[in-house]
Amino acid sequence: MVSVRGATLVNNFCTISKTIGLILIIIVGMLQLGQGNTQHLNFEGRGTDVFSLSLAFYSGLFAYIGWGNLNALTEELRNPKRDFPIAAAFSMLTVTLIYVLTNIAYFSVLSPEELLASPAVAMSFGAKTLGSWAWLMPVVVAISTFGTIDGSILANSRLVFVCARDSLLPDLMGMVQIHFLTPMPALIVMMFLSMGYSLYDDTLALINYTGFASWLFAGTTIVGLIWLRYKKPNLKRPFKVPLVLAVFFALFCFALVIISVFASPRDTGIGIGITLTGIPVYIYGVVWKNKPMWLKRILDAGLKTCQLIFMVVHQEVDTYEAF
Repeated sequence: MVSVRGATLVNNFCTISKTIGLILIIIVGMLQLGQGNTQHLNFEGRGTDVFSLSLAFYSGLFAYIGWGNLNALTEELRNPKRDFPIAAAFSMLTVTLIYVLTNIAYFSVLSPEELLASPAVAMSFGAKTLGSWAWLMPVVVAISTFGTIDGSILANSRLVFVCARDSLLPDLMGMVQIHFLTPMPALIVMMFLSMGYSLYDDTLALINYTGFASWLFAGTTIVGLIWLRYKKPNLKRPFKVPLVLAVFFALFCFALVIISVFASPRDTGIGIGITLTGIPVYIYGVVWKNKPMWLKRILDAGLKTCQLIFMVVHQEVDTYEAF
């Protein structure tokens, strides 16, 4: 809320700390494998049911959601045409390598049953292998969680901010704090949403609820980009991806969504219900143009009051038109 640079520095610290912790897990795991502890790496009989795999993808891909955060922060980049492809490619390759090696390390010590039953796998791993240094794992897990929240709020608040800037959400959410130059109202909205989600104790269910909407909208967005590539081929684009990659990704998203409907109809239904709650808000805020004058006066007075309290104004158009 106070500084984008400050949030970035906090995220950098958390990322470095988490990476050091994961490298420690990998090293210990490799030593365990070198001693012949490979009995848990046999996955025969575990099953490859396509419906179960779809839900597994929801949870697995949640760990890689950072690529989505990077998309939302494009306007924060000084040279997105150069920096975005480099950051996306390097981060995905690095994260994939580290996460795969980390999971192999986990199975050098923990059985699949122990892994599934553990509330925090890294802590269970540390308790079995690090002895008196096992306290390091809870610290790393806490730092990692804090960093994830920091990065998610930093990125997702930009989605709220841009939607409001494009008149798809209340005007107040599309304003910038005049001293800190941050989208303070959007950040406050994200703060309350995060607090609400944290009251629900079933994280896996939350991932399934939001996974349906997230991947449905991701696929729909990609279809829109493909359509724009066809309808407006000369539109200015800071960077482009190969069309075949976009088509593959869109098909993957829709396949994941469709299969999840059959794999977990209850969770999918709740996810659809959560998504549909946005329709009345959209109709009220965007579709309904001819609001009565008395209501407009109340809304304008409320907007001005909030602007004075938070000291926020609309972003200057020429600072984002280039994107």
